[in-house]
Amino acid sequence: MFAQQDLKALVLNTIGENVSEVNLTSGAVNSNATTAGLITNQIRVQDGIAYVVNSGLNEVQIFNPQDYTSLGTIDVGNSTNPWAIEFLTGNEAAVSLLLTDQVAIVDIATQQVITNISVGNGPEGMIFRDGMLYVANSGFNGTGYDPGTVSVIDVASRIVVDTIDVNINPQALGFDSQGRLIVCTTGDFGSVTGNIEIVDVQQGSVVQSIPTGAFTSNIVVSASDKVFAATFGAGVLVYDLNTGTFDRDGTNPLAGGPGLYALTSGEVLVTDFSNDSLFHYASDFSRIGSWLVGDGPVSVAVVNEPVSGIEDQANAFSSFRLESNYPNPFNPTTTIRYELSSAGSVRLDVLDVTGAIVKTLVQDAQAIGTYQVDWDATNQVGNAVPSGLYFYRLIHDGSS
Repeated sequence: MFAQQDLKALVLNTIGENVSEVNLTSGAVNSNATTAGLITNQIRVQDGIAYVVNSGLNEVQIFNPQDYTSLGTIDVGNSTNPWAIEFLTGNEAAVSLLLTDQVAIVDIATQQVITNISVGNGPEGMIFRDGMLYVANSGFNGTGYDPGTVSVIDVASRIVVDTIDVNINPQALGFDSQGRLIVCTTGDFGSVTGNIEIVDVQQGSVVQSIPTGAFTSNIVVSASDKVFAATFGAGVLVYDLNTGTFDRDGTNPLAGGPGLYALTSGEVLVTDFSNDSLFHYASDFSRIGSWLVGDGPVSVAVVNEPVSGIEDQANAFSSFRLESNYPNPFNPTTTIRYELSSAGSVRLDVLDVTGAIVKTLVQDAQAIGTYQVDWDATNQVGNAVPSGLYFYRLIHDGSS
């Protein structure tokens, strides 16, 4: 078992232009842990590093959430209005550029833009799965909204391979346990309200559209296939994809919004923009935590969500085999080999002794076969890690 650690949330406050830290275990709050930029949209944590999307400064701010030292910025170009960041394979990430109708592919290690890919009008939320990047194009044209679409980008070729028609103003995306794309459409802030839309990505079309009766702006999908949908001023709705019913609708929403984060435990974190708060909800929707944070919280991320442990899983070893790395000990490079007896999604992570992810070596769909990957003792941003004991973990189609 890995050593247990405190669970820490980072809350991005767009009006306060700062980041608050909430220790979800002890309840301690640092309402001004570090500064953030102008008109911030989103905070994400990847491999123990925090990224803040600053629309007003046209950049992505990078910092270490352990001591809040700056690790640099990624400049995505003047008058681009970056909206969201999504992490791809290796050192690459995607940043949606609202005003130029593009997605920037960036190198996190060098903090440079590699290329820009044209998508639909007003790209906002994104999600990466099985080598494909899905981009929600809001359709915003400066005065109103064109029809909403989702662009599908083959990341390896940098080509848009499909465009999926959805309802007006899609802003956020997720995936359920069946591999269906879940789309949050907002509506036009007038006569048209939002929907939760279920997309069959193989067909490339919407197979079900669930009206929310509100202007839904953000979603997360929990491990139990519950869609938490934040609205503009009307709380958070909860739709159960398994039963096809709302657990919480407009008559009894959860308080908060728009920021959402689904923990692996089934619990959910929700920012409350109007009340400058962060709420922690249990899987039965009871509130188990509430903290005052900074001014105008819009986004929340969790640092180093704990690994629960390492277990023997008979079904896992029927589909893959993970071998010992060689050499071990090593300096400066070691090789990790694994074998897949069935095709599927693969993620290979290096972790430290607390269970925190140090670097993701593989995150892609792979065919049957034998693979090997070298690790050069660096973290996700290319910095050398201290000497010590490290673990590696292979996840194949949900088995670990």
